[in-house]
Amino acid sequence: MYVVQGTIEITLPDSNKSVKLRGGDRVEIPAGVRHGAIIGSSGAKCVEAAVNPVRA
Repeated sequence: MYVVQGTIEITLPDSNKSVKLRGGDRVEIPAGVRHGAIIGSSGAKCVEAAVNPVRA
């Protein structure tokens, strides 16, 4: 996820960690990892993408 504008806090409950992101920051979360998001008071604009594994 790439944060275009605003702030967002990504929570990772299984590891009891969180990361706060601002415009220009990015984070990669592997498939299957439980996570949540807390949007900042002025909102957030983000770009998200997923990659499907190539099957042989």
